[in-house]
Amino acid sequence: MTNWTIDDNATIAGSGDSETLTLNCITATSVSETWYLGAMEAVIEYDTYASGSGPVSTFQYKTGVTRVACEADTWHVYDGESFTSLGWIKIKGVKS
Repeated sequence: MTNWTIDDNATIAGSGDSETLTLNCITATSVSETWYLGAMEAVIEYDTYASGSGPVSTFQYKTGVTRVACEADTWHVYDGESFTSLGWIKIKGVKS
């Protein structure tokens, strides 16, 4: 639960593969820590455990070759398919 920064309109429950991030209202936002994923084509899996349980959230990401470059990157809207990770990534979920 320490891997995400959440506002008062979001909650995190569980851990590991059963961790659930819930964005409770239209203003809910959650931002992940910056972590090293590696250079690859990355996929954000969402609505995995509670399929169709509510409005879809919008996801954005940052990526960079270094942690500093990732933090300096602008937010990119995730297209629902995949994105190219340059090594370091950061994810943001926004209730839509």
